[in-house]
Amino acid sequence: MFEACSRACLNLCPGLPTRRHAFYMMINTYSYYILFYLTLVVNGCSQVWLGACRELGGCIPDNGGPQDGRHWKGVYVHASQRLRQLHSGKAFETSVLMGHSARVYALYYRNGLLCTGSDDLSAKLWDVKTGQCIYGIQTHTCADIKFDEHKLLTASFDNTLACWDWATCTKTKHFLGHTAAGFSFHK
Repeated sequence: MFEACSRACLNLCPGLPTRRHAFYMMINTYSYYILFYLTLVVNGCSQVWLGACRELGGCIPDNGGPQDGRHWKGVYVHASQRLRQLHSGKAFETSVLMGHSARVYALYYRNGLLCTGSDDLSAKLWDVKTGQCIYGIQTHTCADIKFDEHKLLTASFDNTLACWDWATCTKTKHFLGHTAAGFSFHK
């Protein structure tokens, strides 16, 4: 590992000794100082850390971004930790929200709230932190949903769209005329 790092720095970082023999002699003679020096160089060599970030699939600006190697080392360390968490299944907390009696077709998250639309002809608004259902409205089968503090919009497999009031749990608008199911809302 140490040899690979030193080779990478020799190839990529200007200012390091270019003669391997002299470099390894210095390591043997002054190992403490050399290790300290290499630590500074490896931490500070932006090209090494930029390359490592690119290998992880990082989106690097065209100009290379900050030229401080410590910045890119931090980016690399954080990204590799998140990738390990994703692979191990420990990246996110998970919980199950129980309340629908049929398949859930539609999900919409906003400001800590999750709205679900189901094949059981209902839509529910959940507080994600507590897992509690805040509202439940009898609707049509929801293919897509969007909501704000006051209203819920649903698109359905019955070729209609509807607007619902959270406070009264009633339909305020019903939009007819589609010849196929409504599968999505756009902003």
